[in-house]
Amino acid sequence: MKLAHIINVTEINESKKASYLHIAQPLTLRSMVIAKKMAKNVIDVDLLAVKHKSEKVSVPVEFEWAPDIDKYAWEYLDALKDEASHKPLPRLKDIVSSLYSSSDAEYFIYTNLDIGLYPHFYIKVKSMIAKGYDAFCINRRSLPKEHEGLLLNESKIEFIFTMEGIKHPGIDCFVFKKELVPLLNLGNVYIGYPPVGQVLKTQIEVNSKSFTWIKDERLTFHIGDDSPWKSGGIYTKENIYQAREIYTSCFKPSIYGKIKEKSNSLLESLIFQTIDKKMATVAKFLDIPQRAMNMLINREAFVTPITKEDRIASLIHKLFPVVSKGKELIRFGPKGDGGYLVPDDLAGIEACFSVGVGSTSGFEKDCANRGMKVFLADKSVEKPAEFDEEFHFTKKYVGATTNEDYITIDNWVSSSLSETQSDLLLQMDIEGYEYEVFLNMSNSLMHRFRIIVVEFHNLDKFWIQSFFKLASRAFDKLLQTHSCVHIHPNNCRGSIQRKELDIPQVAEFTFLRNDRISNPSFVGTFPHPLDYNNTSKPSLPLPKCWYTNKKIEDE
Repeated sequence: MKLAHIINVTEINESKKASYLHIAQPLTLRSMVIAKKMAKNVIDVDLLAVKHKSEKVSVPVEFEWAPDIDKYAWEYLDALKDEASHKPLPRLKDIVSSLYSSSDAEYFIYTNLDIGLYPHFYIKVKSMIAKGYDAFCINRRSLPKEHEGLLLNESKIEFIFTMEGIKHPGIDCFVFKKELVPLLNLGNVYIGYPPVGQVLKTQIEVNSKSFTWIKDERLTFHIGDDSPWKSGGIYTKENIYQAREIYTSCFKPSIYGKIKEKSNSLLESLIFQTIDKKMATVAKFLDIPQRAMNMLINREAFVTPITKEDRIASLIHKLFPVVSKGKELIRFGPKGDGGYLVPDDLAGIEACFSVGVGSTSGFEKDCANRGMKVFLADKSVEKPAEFDEEFHFTKKYVGATTNEDYITIDNWVSSSLSETQSDLLLQMDIEGYEYEVFLNMSNSLMHRFRIIVVEFHNLDKFWIQSFFKLASRAFDKLLQTHSCVHIHPNNCRGSIQRKELDIPQVAEFTFLRNDRISNPSFVGTFPHPLDYNNTSKPSLPLPKCWYTNKKIEDE
């Protein structure tokens, strides 16, 4: 039996130092050579490296080169082509395909290029295979960058091998039988950003006969815990989108043959897959894919209770946008993602509280230019995208509790503006956690926010009764004090259609406090002239079921 272990190496330059690869890559290569020598009399191991065709990289003589990768991920994906900075990240499928075409080993191993091996690694892999596993994942141990002032790099590898490290939840080492490769659907997911690890884990798990997950053994290590990918912005969002696209096509008999044998129709297969233990792993992380979800909704075939259509329609009716006399909408921020429409009712607002820091700060800059103090919070980034003297940054997530990593919005506002009770503006984009923030917010603070701009996520899940109960409570709380004045679907995602209802998956809402509204009338035309697409994907107009041409007195 033989193992083939591949890593994607990269040309080291100044831009790579931010991710510590100038230290991690040489250390990883050296550790692989040592582990191969340790296993010399136990199992054959081929070490392979793969790179992009344009990069110049040297590796130890113990390595063989797999065929070069022709294109980076951004060359395949329109959402990344539009970015000013193109990251040199290959697609996962191109790495695996390069390995598959160049090795006759029975088992493959893929690890990230910053994952080092303890010397007994390959010996442990052989023992797991001997137990009958045809696929498994291994979580790493985290080690510090320094120890008592000593920089831990390639020259200190013998000392590193003596360190125990700390258990880490990251999935970055994968072992699987070669014969599984043709069954893997890796789509256009690329390395360097989540959920690439979860995608590969799920794919080898659902296609294997015997899978296990080693979560707490001293087999691999990673130096430092900087997690530069957390500030990935569009690269993280696009990778999540590509991951979800994979599972649209995962609902097919070739992958779920056993389930197909239990059923006579596609619909039954979908239901069996949803409740099957392996498919539950997929659904838990990536949700039900859109096309499959559409089918389940339209055929009323959920394994969880479905929300009645009239309840969803009633909530949407409450959200019909209105216009207030003398308070026309203006645009803050860029003409694209990160820009929002707000009513021209800004005089006297003391501060903007911005929850979730993106790759641009145009909205916040416009608030500062109007004389507002600007408070920003996000644990996943080191600082705002731009500098302004009026910016005040808190490196915490805003959520339902206050601790080392989180802060409630009430605690955040009170600690930021302890002496005033003036009006405020709230802007929030936190990928689905907005519901808990509103439910946890005090009524007194809700009333202080004259204007609220929020991107609501997962709106398509209104059809799932348990989610609708949560989401509708958040909207109802908001609507006690505010009225919706604008809605703009984010065209990064599509919508779910059923009968008379068409629900965007993601949409930006603007609310104005009720006491600021006079002589209201419904807004009967969308999009607004100041609306712009968030991405280069096709436009997604606000569906007609979300607004009306009627007069308010007729409703």
